Amino acid sequence: MMVEQTNTSKAGADASAFFAAIDRDDPPIYTITLRPHRSLPVTGFVWLISVTALLMTLPLWPLLGTKAFLGVLPFLLLALGLLWYFVQRNYRDGTLHEILHLWPDLITIQRYNPRAQDQYWQANPYWVRLKLHTDHRIENYLTLTGSDREVELGAFLTKDERQELYDEILRQLRNCQKPT
Repeated sequence: MMVEQTNTSKAGADASAFFAAIDRDDPPIYTITLRPHRSLPVTGFVWLISVTALLMTLPLWPLLGTKAFLGVLPFLLLALGLLWYFVQRNYRDGTLHEILHLWPDLITIQRYNPRAQDQYWQANPYWVRLKLHTDHRIENYLTLTGSDREVELGAFLTKDERQELYDEILRQLRNCQKPT
């Protein structure tokens, strides 16, 4: 896992050094942006809230005009509000993404976290080791090791997607490490 910086001045210095390293004239030979899968589009969210609200009114119809109506209504509204909040939070968490850039002499990963500080990692691709952990509690756990640090990559992907990503990055690293 990418290590989170606790000292903000050190994190700022790391970010400055990172962006100075990737501010180059030559384009990367390989770039990939990894994003978690979004299974509920915004129109689906509107439908979900609408249908849920409609179905939640069904138990209220027989209670109209009684004191029980006022006893049940707050709980139904609370349930609908919590559904709204957690789906919206899921959308915010879905803004998490990782960008990998590869040049012949540099590999970088930028991880944009929705509720934490962004994280940066860079190394020389010649010395980077890519590993797909099969004995880890997470199947096909993908890590990159270099610059005295091991970082995870694509933790939010499925095991099959991590396998495909491993194969692709390994191929790109081998192309990058061939003598010219």
